[in-house]
Amino acid sequence: MSASLEVQNVGKYFGGLKALNGVNFTIQPGQIFGLIGPNGAGKTTAFNVISGVLPPSKGDIRLNGESIVGKKPSRIVDKGLVRTFQQTMVFPGRTVLENVIAGAMVKEEISLAASIFDTKAAQDARNRAEEHAWEALNLLGIGHQAHIRAGDLPYGHQRRLGVAVALSTRPSILLMDEPAAGLNPEEKADMARAITSIREARNLTILLVEHHMKMVMGLCDRIAVLNYGEMIAEGSPAEIRSNPKVIEAYLGKDDYE
Repeated sequence: MSASLEVQNVGKYFGGLKALNGVNFTIQPGQIFGLIGPNGAGKTTAFNVISGVLPPSKGDIRLNGESIVGKKPSRIVDKGLVRTFQQTMVFPGRTVLENVIAGAMVKEEISLAASIFDTKAAQDARNRAEEHAWEALNLLGIGHQAHIRAGDLPYGHQRRLGVAVALSTRPSILLMDEPAAGLNPEEKADMARAITSIREARNLTILLVEHHMKMVMGLCDRIAVLNYGEMIAEGSPAEIRSNPKVIEAYLGKDDYE
């Protein structure tokens, strides 16, 4: 089930530095929404504030109308908002499937005693987690690699594995932090197709931070642009592409090609 996300007048200050200042945007259910801007614009800070890693200095963040400010990251995950990371975070010595099952188990409420004594409840939870893991792997097109070591995957497939781990938690909104980073052109195209498939299969809402403008312009329904912690534009890809402020601050004339 897709979700809506509202970022309302959010600021994040580190001493005298305003990493974010009065940021406002709303993502409608089922949208792919891009957040772009030059290095140091505040994109990573925005992700950290939205996902609960950092508290905002001001403003509110609402998931399906409910404020998530002050909630622990684990509680925000429980509510359906999950993020990926720019650096692939997997256990290289474990199989691809084991990595994704570990992600899926995050949503299974199993007591320590049930786990230690391997009760029926624990076994049922593992079975559910494995089912969700297979679904995520197949959506990302790496189900055939389920039983190889994660560390032996090509880099592009390791990036897909990171997305599969996040997807296995059954989010309603997925924050993707530079999914194309380090990928070659063919892998970038594959990742873009995978993101489209995920959105269509799960009706997910997706917030995407990405420097690769061809991917952003091709995938996103709407885009917000940050510069020095402040929003300088929001609109459709066509509107962002032709916005003079955005061209001057970030895109240039041909960067989205």
